[in-house]
Amino acid sequence: MFRAMDWLLAPFEYELTTWHPLAVHAPVVLVPLGALGACVYAFTGRPRVRAGLLVWFAVPALATWWAMRTGKALYEGVEGTPIVEELIAQHRTTAAWVLRLTIALVLLLAGLSAWRRWRRASWRKANSVLRLGRDPLWVRAVVVLLAFVAALLVVYTGHVG
Repeated sequence: MFRAMDWLLAPFEYELTTWHPLAVHAPVVLVPLGALGACVYAFTGRPRVRAGLLVWFAVPALATWWAMRTGKALYEGVEGTPIVEELIAQHRTTAAWVLRLTIALVLLLAGLSAWRRWRRASWRKANSVLRLGRDPLWVRAVVVLLAFVAALLVVYTGHVG
């Protein structure tokens, strides 16, 4: 009976020497989808969309960090070939920029959220009601720009790697 189920257990017999091939999939999927979410944010400018993007870009920032950490173990197995050395150096550089951009997006969105919350709290002390409405257009434009540059860099990083 168990022999008939061997096909089901076969994937569990394979051992990964490094987690990098699995780790890279999260940034490759989440950063471009976040860029599309940034477009929605640019058109709506709503705080709820901003809050969603804040959480959304925190995940690929962590995933990019994890992919970079696991890539070091994979690199040790291919050291020595000159063309590989050059490509891996470029791969590391672009991956570092993806990490910087996703962290910048998280900090920008968190900073805007904190500023809006502080502004609303200080206004409530003086007045009864405050409607802040949409986020400033320049902030939404910066978010879209950073998100699309990060998405392009993720694609390029994957291509070079």
